[in-house]
Amino acid sequence: RQAGTRSAAISALGCLPPRRCPKQSEVNGEMAGDGGPYPCWEFLDCDGEVPQSRSGHTCALHKNRYLYIFGGFDGSNCFDDLYVLDLDSRHWRKIEAGGDRPSGRASHSAVTDDLAGVMYIFGGSGSHFGYTNKRDLCEFCFETETWRLLSNPLEDTPSARYGQSIVSYRKGLYVWGGTHGTNYPTDMHRFDLCSKQWEYVVTSGDLPCGRYRHQAMVKDDLMYIVGGSGINRYGDVFTFHFGTSVWRKLVCTGTDLSDGRYAHSAVLREGHIYLYGGNDGVRHDDLQQLDLETRVWSRVVVHGQCPPGRDFHAAVLRKDSMVIFGGSNGMRRHNDVFEFHLAPKIPACTLSADLEVIFEQVQLDEAAQRSCDVFLAADNGESSQGIFCHWHLLYVRCPRLHQLVQGHMPAGARSSSQDRPPGRAQSAPVEREPAADVEGRPASSPCEMAPGDPEEVIDSLLRSVVNDGTPSDGVSSQTSRPLQQGHFVGSARAWVPVDLPHVILWHLVHYLYVETTRFGRLSADQLYRLYVAAKRFEVPRLAVLCERQIKVWLGLDNVLPLLRSSAQDGPAAQPVQDACKHFFLANYNQCTELRECEALDPKLLCELMRLHNSRSGATAAAAVGPLSQQQQQQQQQQQ
Repeated sequence: RQAGTRSAAISALGCLPPRRCPKQSEVNGEMAGDGGPYPCWEFLDCDGEVPQSRSGHTCALHKNRYLYIFGGFDGSNCFDDLYVLDLDSRHWRKIEAGGDRPSGRASHSAVTDDLAGVMYIFGGSGSHFGYTNKRDLCEFCFETETWRLLSNPLEDTPSARYGQSIVSYRKGLYVWGGTHGTNYPTDMHRFDLCSKQWEYVVTSGDLPCGRYRHQAMVKDDLMYIVGGSGINRYGDVFTFHFGTSVWRKLVCTGTDLSDGRYAHSAVLREGHIYLYGGNDGVRHDDLQQLDLETRVWSRVVVHGQCPPGRDFHAAVLRKDSMVIFGGSNGMRRHNDVFEFHLAPKIPACTLSADLEVIFEQVQLDEAAQRSCDVFLAADNGESSQGIFCHWHLLYVRCPRLHQLVQGHMPAGARSSSQDRPPGRAQSAPVEREPAADVEGRPASSPCEMAPGDPEEVIDSLLRSVVNDGTPSDGVSSQTSRPLQQGHFVGSARAWVPVDLPHVILWHLVHYLYVETTRFGRLSADQLYRLYVAAKRFEVPRLAVLCERQIKVWLGLDNVLPLLRSSAQDGPAAQPVQDACKHFFLANYNQCTELRECEALDPKLLCELMRLHNSRSGATAAAAVGPLSQQQQQQQQQQQ
């Protein structure tokens, strides 16, 4: 068969999309939504009430769409304003919030609770850093746009500080790190959202050095701490387990971060930490990635124009992207918004599962059976069991079985299919007299319009499928009904007898559809018959899978029947026969005591005895060892 003919057949099944040449920008990366390759930076051109340029602010994301900006520093004063950016419409709005609005601050920390619909703000400092530190905890409600003071600064709370981190875990808020201006505390505090009380958390393990302007992220039961600055700059990574309150330092390799990094931004996505920007004596514009499984840092090669290097900015994770706002480059502050598009997670391939639904449904549902143009009738004596399937799929997946079907196609369908490759449309439509079934309904099998109209074939096939079709004991009765009722009389559907038992035929065709097997439903003898069928119809992968499973299942209860059958089937079953012989010889005493041993062919039994004796002789000779020269001379004299 020519490759073009094969592709046409695949196209008829709807499995092959139209081919197109890739653009130059696609060669070295996956395609982004705007036509560029992943991963890439995108500048967001926003309108509305745009915030003033600032650094040291916080960003919080609500409903994966609304970006909230609070506070920050412009070089002279700290802000107490609140803005929201609709990331879909890219429109800014200033919020005139009510309630107990927090005072202006920077280097505070923020975290959201989407289920509760609130944002929490803790700590920070006024414009005189170190002298105007904060220790209050405030809550902002997204729906009512009002502030509420949750903890009184005069009560027993964490000490006033800035540059700390805050994360949410279950029903608590965890605060760690930061600075008073001259020292760097390492205490851990938890705010219980039910009792509205602070509590001190006793920790153990590899406690990190005190630091501020680090980043904290949560995955499962762990909090990850990355970087920061204190007595020194740090580029290390620590984990804190919420259940055990144990710190652990992660030994990471890859990109050298020994110079440390602070005032950066970081997000955690699918087992990777993405770190952007920050300061190690230089303000960076790079993007680093840490694989949490291998613990290897690497620099991400990014397409597009990256934001200018900066620190004291803020970032959030949104779906498959990281959004950053503001920050400082040392000369000026920013109010720009950039979105870093990560390669989206590719959904799992469902082709096999979809085809399995189709295969199982057409065995059970008469409406779905109208999409089938082939019925493979099993060799079950007088009963009329069989498998409904599709001509184009057999053409692609099993040419030998397709050849068998070709010889049983109705005259009109066979002549049309021989004139052109499957899946190629006719130059002119062929008019056929619609056949009627026993109830007077017009038959609508795809062979009446296929293979000349593949799109209609697939449409009718997919329309007939529902999601609850599973094979059962009722398959036999359902598949025999069309024959009993005479559905094939005058129909263009091919009725093809196949000299295989129904269960073997079912598993063979099932494999052709879904490329998977269900060995658990077969006995050892049935598995062997499936192996022989796979060899006969030239389905090599299925044959290898069956052969391997037979070797796994070999035991005293089945080795002799399998040996007898494989010996009768000759060279095609030689691998199975060899495996059975090996098992027989390895368990010779037990096998010869079995009653089935008497039913073996005498020649085969003699061969097994000869192999056993030769092995026994070789083993005995190896145990005695080689004769010495004197012993050899004595034997020669005796002879």
